[in-house]
Amino acid sequence: MYSEGGISDGVARSFRDILNLRKIDPPNFDVCEPQIKGGTAGKHHVYKIRGTDHMGVLEIERRFRHFYELRNTLF
Repeated sequence: MYSEGGISDGVARSFRDILNLRKIDPPNFDVCEPQIKGGTAGKHHVYKIRGTDHMGVLEIERRFRHFYELRNTLF
């Protein structure tokens, strides 16, 4: 992706790599397809996350509490 080892593995190794990160398009993510999962012992909401970033395509599922924990960490 970039010369001199570059950041193809997601790790910047030089100031040039850091400057090249600025040229990368921002990630694009959508949270969609909410589902209720679980049995009689306990149910929980699960959301599908689809997106792309400089490393490729992403599709995962996460529980609501993971979003809540992320928000608390950011703030």
